[in-house]
Amino acid sequence: MPDIFDRLNYELISAIVELVSQRDCLEAMHVSRNWFHLLPSHATALWTSIDLCTPYGLTMDERLLRCLGPHVQQASLHYSDLSAVLQIFQERQVEIQCLNLYLDRDVYDDSEKNTCVLDILKTSASLRRVKELSIISDQCDIALLDLARACPEQLTHLTVRFSCDTISLRQNTATKEVTGAAAASLAAINDQALLPHLVYLHLDARFEFHVLEPLLQQCPHLRILQISLNATDSCFSSVPAITDEASILGDVFDFTRVLQHCPHVHAIDCNYAGLCTWTSIPDLTRNAQYGLETLRVAYNTSNNHPNVIMAALQASMDTLKVLHIDQEKPDDKSDYVWLWPDRLLESDTNVEDWTPLAQIKLSRLRELSTTVLTNNFGRNVIGFLRHHSHTLEKVALTINSTKLTEELVYAIHGIASLSRLSLTVDWVTKELEEDYPFYTPPVTTTVPNNFILLVNRPRVLHDIYLDYIALSDPLLHLLASSQSLRTIVLMANGTDYQKPASTVTAKGLSTFAYILQSNSTLKSLTLEYFAPLDDNILEALGRIESLEKLKVTNCPHITDDGLRRFADTVGGRGCYYNFIQYGCSQVTREGNAYAENEIRSRI
Repeated sequence: MPDIFDRLNYELISAIVELVSQRDCLEAMHVSRNWFHLLPSHATALWTSIDLCTPYGLTMDERLLRCLGPHVQQASLHYSDLSAVLQIFQERQVEIQCLNLYLDRDVYDDSEKNTCVLDILKTSASLRRVKELSIISDQCDIALLDLARACPEQLTHLTVRFSCDTISLRQNTATKEVTGAAAASLAAINDQALLPHLVYLHLDARFEFHVLEPLLQQCPHLRILQISLNATDSCFSSVPAITDEASILGDVFDFTRVLQHCPHVHAIDCNYAGLCTWTSIPDLTRNAQYGLETLRVAYNTSNNHPNVIMAALQASMDTLKVLHIDQEKPDDKSDYVWLWPDRLLESDTNVEDWTPLAQIKLSRLRELSTTVLTNNFGRNVIGFLRHHSHTLEKVALTINSTKLTEELVYAIHGIASLSRLSLTVDWVTKELEEDYPFYTPPVTTTVPNNFILLVNRPRVLHDIYLDYIALSDPLLHLLASSQSLRTIVLMANGTDYQKPASTVTAKGLSTFAYILQSNSTLKSLTLEYFAPLDDNILEALGRIESLEKLKVTNCPHITDDGLRRFADTVGGRGCYYNFIQYGCSQVTREGNAYAENEIRSRI
């Protein structure tokens, strides 16, 4: 029987092989001796990246060896295999450009191993072309300058993060770096910086600022600086994420010092709960004006100071375009953690002072995203919005429900250049609700009378999330009439005694669904804890032609029959639809499965 390699040309076989996984390719090499020898040469596009580290990674064997070559550009390796694998790479003429390296605790317990890693990075022929280096470590004791000295000079991207079992904080944080005068002395001795081409730096938040500052001095052309507590990486998916919401630990993170050491930095991203993904680094040569353009920072009252953020804003008044300030709850080590809800939400004498914020004018600011929980911060955000009423184009606010005032609405409405508004209204955060169930939030939570100004403004209000707000039929009808909303999330009171009472009726919900049927912009709708929502209303919601996602939860009057009618209505469109339902007590598992299958089968 003729072999596939005799019947098809090289290009066609290569195109077919690109559609399979690396494991399938290795299995296919068992078919025959001919396949064993010829398949790797047709699969070079499949083997540009290799994972020998994670539990889902591959095992080095004879088949895999034949698939290696100069086409391999990216590798994920564990320290224990590093030396042997790099020797194989050298024999197969592999020169990695992107290396993801996992270091376990043994490396730091053994000084010889520690030195060996750095020597390998410095001397291996297979790593001399590395431009992107990512290190996931089991230990906080990393000497950043030693690492910088071992890195190839042409390195452009560097990531150093810790896995979650090293969550121990200040006492275990790296402290071996040179600081102050010693760092200045080091810079003077070197004719050039250790990392002159580095444009992207991502570090773990457990490095104190005095530890990472000497490294910043060696990165004069840095464009993006990210600080995070998340140890999850695409190449190390087995490493669990850290969900701790503590701010950058130890001494105060000095943004102005960053700007001094890295004058070309384009973005500083310390909002570790949700870092930006940079698919490309802004080109330094194309920027006529250097300076910070994006600042994203999460802070809390226990270990970050507003004056540091204010200083960064002052230093970038003529360049900053995107500003994100997120307020997080204090970490559990805070001295006043048990008192913080009252002090944070209601006190006018909070430990933070945001008064200068209302006076700052950023001439190029286009986007603002911030969390408003405190009175102090809220008052000054209003002043900040007024100062930027002719430059801001996008605003995203997450606010405590008691801070949705007429004054804030007028300030937002007064932004003449505003083209997109996202508004999330909650009483604090879901995390606080879980951690401090004894704390009763304010009861007076209704939308202000002038809220209609935001809803009726053409093409501005894109996303709205309302929780701990007293919902009513007129409010729902007002939202449904908006011709700009893309996302609506509404949370009724349900069984939560702390939430304000909802006066929404079945007739009001029916009218809400009917009005939305003429809406052409709404893509996502979430309704939770709506007792009046029944099968007829659910079917009516299925007739909203623009809708792509519907989520209904804890609505006790929805039944299997309602799900079937909804599925028949939505399924007739023949397009993608994401339907989520749970907590509806009369819906059975069979009814829910029918609806999901019916919708999916008609796409």
